[in-house]
Amino acid sequence: MRIVVYDIEVFRYDWFVIFYDVSSNTWSVFHNDNRGVRDYMSQPNLVFCGFNSKHYDDHLVKAICCGADNALVKQINDFIIVEDRPGWEHWFLRRNKFRFDSFDLMDDTQMGTSLKHIEAHMGWNIEETEVDFNIDRPLTQEEIDSTIHYCKWDVMATAKLLTLRKGYLEAKMNVGRTKGMPDAVALSKTNARLT
Repeated sequence: MRIVVYDIEVFRYDWFVIFYDVSSNTWSVFHNDNRGVRDYMSQPNLVFCGFNSKHYDDHLVKAICCGADNALVKQINDFIIVEDRPGWEHWFLRRNKFRFDSFDLMDDTQMGTSLKHIEAHMGWNIEETEVDFNIDRPLTQEEIDSTIHYCKWDVMATAKLLTLRKGYLEAKMNVGRTKGMPDAVALSKTNARLT
């Protein structure tokens, strides 16, 4: 099992998915490339890790892997963020399926805790994008570079948190193993569900 930390950023005409393979210390950056994301995520033995990914990122990458165009990716983004609806309720995600193993480091943290809160408490630098997520045109090259930098920053913060929570995650896998549960399944569950 290889753990890949990931994050996604969505604009009206542009979206980005950035993967960081923890074991090989390699980055993969995808910009408006559905097939590239699908091919990457279809590799065997990968487990994807994010922060708040169950609520947001997992739904968007499923849509991307199922061929959603940029307008539909933005529509699903707004369905989740603006309308505050669960991604699985969106018509496109109900009709189209793409399976991958993932877990969310936000599980079992104090409710309302964001990645930025954790960065602040740990004394890490906090970076925010200067690119407006509601921009009504394709991004310039400078904005693309800035967004990739920002997204990589969040991925690296999540990877640091993954390292800090290594013992906790190993305990979850060990609990799952006592009942013959695959590691990826144990990681995907909250403590309450795993128990």
